Amino acid sequence: MRITPVIGVMLLSVPFLAIRSSAPIIDPPTKQITTAVITELPKKPPVHKKKPVIVAAVPHSGVELHCLAKNIYFEARGEPLEGQKAVARVTYNRKRVLKMDSLCDVVYHKAKGTCAFSWVCQGYSEPKHEEAWRRAIRVAEDFLRNPNCCAGLEKALYFHADYITPLWAAERAFIRQIGTHLFYK
Repeated sequence: MRITPVIGVMLLSVPFLAIRSSAPIIDPPTKQITTAVITELPKKPPVHKKKPVIVAAVPHSGVELHCLAKNIYFEARGEPLEGQKAVARVTYNRKRVLKMDSLCDVVYHKAKGTCAFSWVCQGYSEPKHEEAWRRAIRVAEDFLRNPNCCAGLEKALYFHADYITPLWAAERAFIRQIGTHLFYK
């Protein structure tokens, strides 16, 4: 078989390289070819996505706003905004799941002498960094207006910093890490 290059011009006057073959042409098949007509493509099974739980604004008092802001400040003031909102979400989730009367009850809750949030037992009471405190208040206000934040943390009830390993962590289902905090359900 010998291949001979042929240079030609396409419709748009663009040069191209065609190859002419001296190989014999194969006869077309003698058997009739039938074509199938596809009238409908197979349908994909429906994808069932979990719909997010949408929560309305959280009714609260000014005192509850203050308690939530303090918890955000003392637990997550150095964290990114998402981490601060996640702390607010855990605080709210505990109120809802444990059926507590207020966010302050959650923040100052003690069980067998152990505080729910470490800063309470460590005796911190008033924020010292004004800018971080104002930010914590804004985060708390935003969260209480729209608690639908923090994807995946709808059932989170616990968190801790990544530089400690509390005994309870092995007994909980890990959800994800945000900043230096690890969240569990």
